Formats: sequence, structure tokens, C-alpha cells
Amino acid sequence: MKLILENWKKFIVEVSQQEQSYFGDTIKIANQIIEELDKWKAGLQDKSHDSIKKNMNQFVEILKQKIPNLTFLGAGMFRAAFSTDKDLIIKVDYTNDNVAKEQNESDAAMGRLTEDPKFSYLFAKSYLSHKDSRWVILEKVKPLTGNYSKFNEFFK
Repeated sequence: MKLILENWKKFIVEVSQQEQSYFGDTIKIANQIIEELDKWKAGLQDKSHDSIKKNMNQFVEILKQKIPNLTFLGAGMFRAAFSTDKDLIIKVDYTNDNVAKEQNESDAAMGRLTEDPKFSYLFAKSYLSHKDSRWVILEKVKPLTGNYSKFNEFFK
């Protein structure tokens, strides 16, 4: 079954021409981030998760030289977030860990819920994701602050 799915993926058009024309630079940047990340990690002596996270600022400095309009927003346990000039966020799996890939897949799935007005104010819209869930492109949103009553009401 796994082999069938892997072969089937080859026939899927990853990004439509319309998506490419709108998101073009952002897609290129997301792919460039993971390409640079892989090169950077290959040069590390200590490739442990803790070492990668601890040295993330070093990687960010390398990226800033190669992608000047990129802004580093921060890094969590498994992913790093970046922004470009557009109102978009790129979340990148910096661990190649299944947890990070699942988080990107989850963000993509929750982002599709925004098409339903009941959920549109709860989740950031998800636009695109890497074929192997290495990155996901989301709309830039303001974080929750202050009164969480509307958010809490949803989960009652």
C-alpha cells in the first residue's frame, strides 16, 4: 500500500500555475529555507535536536544573508517560523521529526476549516504545504491576547 501511495504522489501536480503565480516567491523561499537548513545541519558536528535548537540563531544569520526580506519570528520545539514581505508565515520543520511533520499537517488541516464561518476566526488560513510536510504556508494572524472568552466558548 505504501508503495502505491509513493508512486501515486509522482503524478500529482504539486502547485498549480495560479498558486505559483500568487505565492511564487514564498514557495521559492520556503524551499530555499529547507535546502539551506539541510546544508547547515550537514555541517554540524552535533546533530542532536538540542544542538540544532540551541544554534538556530546561527542558521538564521546565514538565511538573512541569502534571503534579505526574510524575518525570523521564532522557534518552538520542532519548528521555526519565518515571514516575508507578504502577509504570510512559513513554518518549517527543522528536526525532520514526525512530530513536526504532523504539526505541519495539522496546521494545514485546521487552516482548511477557515472555509466554514463557524471556524474562520479560530484558525489561521492554510494555503500550501510541502509535499513531505517540511513546511506549511499560513496567513499571518495576530496572537490571542486579553479576553479569551470567545475562544473558550467554542470549546464548551
